Amino acid sequence: NPLVKTQKLPEAPYEFRIASNAEYSLVSFRLKNTKGCRMLAISMLDEEMLYESGAHIACRNSGGIAPDGKTIYYFIDENLYKEKTSNPKKPIKIIPPYPKLRNKFSLIPINQHFLLVTGVAGSYNVYFFNTKSETLELLTKEIVSPKAFYAHGKSVFMIGGKIGNWLLREVDYTNPGKPKIN
Repeated sequence: NPLVKTQKLPEAPYEFRIASNAEYSLVSFRLKNTKGCRMLAISMLDEEMLYESGAHIACRNSGGIAPDGKTIYYFIDENLYKEKTSNPKKPIKIIPPYPKLRNKFSLIPINQHFLLVTGVAGSYNVYFFNTKSETLELLTKEIVSPKAFYAHGKSVFMIGGKIGNWLLREVDYTNPGKPKIN
């Protein structure tokens, strides 16, 4: 298959965050002697495209990369940043800050936007992060795991409900705009 490429990485990665079109990835590498991670944006198709962010994030948080590979998103403390994958390295804090978000952050790509999952220990909120307007909108407070499972490119499945009464929740993003939770 001519699209299958091998991408050599400088060291073993801590985590991969794949773009919604599977052409780009934001790869995290654990820093030595700290709890932090550094980030490298790569192309899955072009081995020449490598961009290392100057920012370091907490490894428990997962960033994201836009489907065109030109922008990465990540959390430092409770602030969401975006950064172009070109020099000069210039992170931009997305205003307004999100002070009510807490603990662990995970960006899950859906089309041109992201789901933001935040919380801890079986109690997670899911927000729709619109990358064009840079706004967050709460979708649900009843998610028990920050993991997402993709299905046929039109929806994401998550474990919802309450402890002891779990449900498989579908986040349908087939229509433009805000996704729908089933």
